[in-house]
Amino acid sequence: TARSLRDWARPLATLIAATCLSGSLYYSEIVGFVPCRLCWYQRVAMYPLVLILGVGLWPRARRITRWIASPFVVAGAGIALYHWLVERIPALAETSSCSLTTPCSVPWFTEMGFITLAFMCLCGMALIGTLLLADRAHVESMSGASQEEHHRDGEECRNVGHHGLLKQRGPDDRNLRKTRNLKIRNLCRNRGTHIIGADDVRH
Repeated sequence: TARSLRDWARPLATLIAATCLSGSLYYSEIVGFVPCRLCWYQRVAMYPLVLILGVGLWPRARRITRWIASPFVVAGAGIALYHWLVERIPALAETSSCSLTTPCSVPWFTEMGFITLAFMCLCGMALIGTLLLADRAHVESMSGASQEEHHRDGEECRNVGHHGLLKQRGPDDRNLRKTRNLKIRNLCRNRGTHIIGADDVRH
């Protein structure tokens, strides 16, 4: 479902960043593809995301790491798009500052006529950015639900403060009312609400 996807948005974004990092190292260190200057710029944008998003798996760091990761995602996606266009449009190749030994305009491979390493990086950045937006929507929806629940709890505390706890009317409902009164007292304890009949919950 859409909600479960949002729940997994941050771990998936971290996994994609780690996969892109591993893939780039595989192509350069094992296959032997020498990265060009624009490739290095994309690496500078992608590599820190693994650490940033990994730290963001800790709930308390979720919001701040999302803001820290955003500039890397935007910059990396822009560089990857420019690199991919340089590979496909000869006129743009003249604007790049790559060396003759490792030109930016010549991809190491091309699949299906358009898939290159730069295109793969662009897709990775786009997926990470989309998942971060989904994660933000998930956090905001959870925050809204929490505020609504907090408001309902406050209303209940105020009502209890005015009308007092439930009274025990007979032996049949004694345990039920005692349990509910205990829950109400714990709920209102930190709200500073004066509860009428608070001693009833101890009987």
